[in-house]
Amino acid sequence: MHFQKIGDFLKKFEIEGKKKKKALQKTMLNDDRGDFCRDWAMAYTPP
Repeated sequence: MHFQKIGDFLKKFEIEGKKKKKALQKTMLNDDRGDFCRDWAMAYTPP
């Protein structure tokens, strides 16, 4: 396995996750589903 490629993929995935989280926080701030969606987004975003 190419660790550099994995690292690049994880970075890209992390950036996408952060974008999604920000978008979710904006669009679902006053929505009950917002908490669920934020939890889901965080669960699938690498640390």
